[in-house]
Amino acid sequence: MTLTWLFYQKCGTNGYALPQLHQLADKNLTRSYAFISKLAKQFKVDIVAGSVSNSKNDHIYNSAFTVTKDGTLVNSYDKVHLVPMLDEPRFMTPGTTVPEKFKLSNGIEATQIICYDLRFLNY
Repeated sequence: MTLTWLFYQKCGTNGYALPQLHQLADKNLTRSYAFISKLAKQFKVDIVAGSVSNSKNDHIYNSAFTVTKDGTLVNSYDKVHLVPMLDEPRFMTPGTTVPEKFKLSNGIEATQIICYDLRFLNY
C-alpha cells in the first residue's frame, strides 16, 4: 500500500497560545511552508497542513495549506469563522475568501476548511 496523503496536525508548526500569537505566528507561512514542503518531497506525499498562526499585513490569521509531493503549494486558506467561545476574534482576523477547489497529485479534487468553518457550509 502506498501512502498518498498526510494530514499534519493543528498548530503543529507554531502552537496555539492566543495571547502570544504575534510572537509565535509564521510570517506569510514562510517557515511552515519550507518545513512541510521539505517533508512532502522527502516522503513523496501530498500534505494537508494546518492550522497555522499566520502573520500577514499586521494581522494574524488561522491558516491551512496543501503542498503536493513535489513541494508545490497548491492551496492556502484562512479560517473565516473564528470561534467566539475561544476568544479567537480577539486575537485573530477572519479570512475573507471562500474555500476553493484544487487538485492533489493524484488528480482528486479537494478543498480546505478549518474547524468551526464546518458549521457554516453555506458558501
